[in-house]
Amino acid sequence: MPTLMDLIGKTLLRADGSSVETSSLTSDRPIIGLFFSASWCPPCQGFSGKLLDFYNKYHGSDPSKTFEVVQISSDRDEQGFQQFVQNTPWLSLPFVDRERKARLSKKFKVQSIPALVIVNGSTGQLITTDGRNSVLDDPNGELFPWHPVPLADKLQGELLSHMGTLTAEEAKARVQSAKVKGIFFSAYWCPPCRAFTPTLVDTYKKLSESGEKFEVIYASSDRSEDGFEEYHSTMPWLALPYKDSRIQELHRHFGVQGIPTLILVDENDEVLSTNGRSVIAKDTECKSFPWPPQPLNELNEITASRLNEGACLIYFSDGDESEIIAGQELLRDVAYRYCEEQKASRNTNTELPELCFLYEGDEAEDISESLRSLTGLDERSAPIVALLDIPEQQYYALPEKSTINAEDIQQIINQFKSYTLEYTQLNIV
Repeated sequence: MPTLMDLIGKTLLRADGSSVETSSLTSDRPIIGLFFSASWCPPCQGFSGKLLDFYNKYHGSDPSKTFEVVQISSDRDEQGFQQFVQNTPWLSLPFVDRERKARLSKKFKVQSIPALVIVNGSTGQLITTDGRNSVLDDPNGELFPWHPVPLADKLQGELLSHMGTLTAEEAKARVQSAKVKGIFFSAYWCPPCRAFTPTLVDTYKKLSESGEKFEVIYASSDRSEDGFEEYHSTMPWLALPYKDSRIQELHRHFGVQGIPTLILVDENDEVLSTNGRSVIAKDTECKSFPWPPQPLNELNEITASRLNEGACLIYFSDGDESEIIAGQELLRDVAYRYCEEQKASRNTNTELPELCFLYEGDEAEDISESLRSLTGLDERSAPIVALLDIPEQQYYALPEKSTINAEDIQQIINQFKSYTLEYTQLNIV
């Protein structure tokens, strides 16, 4: 089992530059907040004040709630880092430990700052990645340390069906009986939402007719109750009532950034896919139900969202059919092995960072061109293999070769695992 020291290192810094042994925190600071921020980020500075108010309330005031903050800097240089932390009462990860900062960002999927990740001070185990909203919504710490509420509990309550309102118990029984559940974030006023809905209706009906247990719950972003009711009348599944408070909780639970979004979860409420639209669109005959996660996916407008979530290894083919097949064959086995290895490493001292595997097919010409332009690879001929890490604003490109083999791919992965890839910085404004 990993410890706090495994997570954030042996030594931290006070604002005055003096060192603190991480081991000293494990006994008297049961809750640690990892504060991902930077001096150049105005929202970070704004949230820092809110966090300071909370820190002053819970730093040493209640033995059961004693709280410490460790700042994880995304500053571009040490001068900016020093300017930001010099007036803070909490601790910081040494700026020079850029490798650990990258590991922490990947581990907790930090896509934007400010972010506050709450962990157990004794074990380093995650409590919640949503500490920022928790501080803002619960400034008095009534629910501190904000242990996550299971999805089943967040769904608890009445749901609407076309046969009438289901009681909380009826709704619970129907939802829990499903082998796969889809939480459909959508709205009547949203054209892409209405365009996708008939496809989802067809899938729902096919699975129902074949006896498969698939349930969908509509989480509305409608602007009027009339629009909500008209839109829900086109859906054969359940819905949360209009303006129900659980809708916002579900948005936050899954980190939904826009609509339409279809989240697919299994019978144990483990996420199968945050890109349910892509899953449904690619399996209109439902032959792959219950849609277990696939290690390798084609790059398209939906799977491209993974680029903003973490590191992605991409095979660029220029849409040539023979190169597409070569890319699939080259990445399929290695993607499967890496994903299995990553799963097995979770909650260990040697936990591997997640890595998404994508190949360019015939659906992503515009996306591919944008990515190659972003990385300066637009003048190179396919095949091209690049590991793109947009959250960290960096990439690695395999040196130009006429033929790429499995050893080339494995070498990239080995260096990615050991944090020894020699990245090039992206110029993202």
